[in-house]
Amino acid sequence: MLFGRHILGLRAQIFLVAGVTKMNPVTFLIADGFTALFTIAIMGGIGYVGRNSMQVLRRDFNKIERVAIVAFTILLIIWIGFRYATGPPDTERKITDPWV
Repeated sequence: MLFGRHILGLRAQIFLVAGVTKMNPVTFLIADGFTALFTIAIMGGIGYVGRNSMQVLRRDFNKIERVAIVAFTILLIIWIGFRYATGPPDTERKITDPWV
């Protein structure tokens, strides 16, 4: 019961087993409340650390985004220049009948 709350996918099964084995509801609530204290502290700490990491990632993403926009613009200019330098595509094409 004490560790089942923290394992993904096992929480509901622990609650079901507690009900099937007719665990005293007061004991169940005390044990669940006791483990909830640890869960809240752990998740709060993870959230605090994660928020700082998200700000760093967001700042780095903005730099990468700017580089990607500049690179895309340069590639577009090169492509347009290449198309202009090679002239228009050949519009006169022979149509062949594959059945003849």
